[in-house]
Amino acid sequence: KQYNALYAAAVKNGYSVTDEQVQAYIEDMKLQLESVDNSEDIQDVIDQFDSEDDYWAYEFTVYQKQLPIQNYVSALNDEYNEKAVDSSSEEAQEEWDTYFENLKDKLVKRAEFSKSNNKKEMRNRRNRANTGKQS
Repeated sequence: KQYNALYAAAVKNGYSVTDEQVQAYIEDMKLQLESVDNSEDIQDVIDQFDSEDDYWAYEFTVYQKQLPIQNYVSALNDEYNEKAVDSSSEEAQEEWDTYFENLKDKLVKRAEFSKSNNKKEMRNRRNRANTGKQS
């Protein structure tokens, strides 16, 4: 719920990525994979897919949503830190963490409220349509 709510908020606030940006990110991940210490663990995950191409296609779909979220959260963090007196302290980090958790909760509640209102509106439309047919 939080992930989807963050994605919706990111898009609403103008954060998006092109297919080219996602592909460039994936290509960078492939390069980094060659030099990480746990490349065997990552290869084990890749091996669970039918092919390596299938794995990277899956990652592409993940990062189509993940990158706008990352960019949105990064901008929120920067904005928050600009207002903080000492953004480098451990206390400031804890305050950001609390702020961010509260924000995610608010976004989920808004999304659930919006979804429930949409369901009510659909039900009301159906009821009005059915009432009109019976007259």
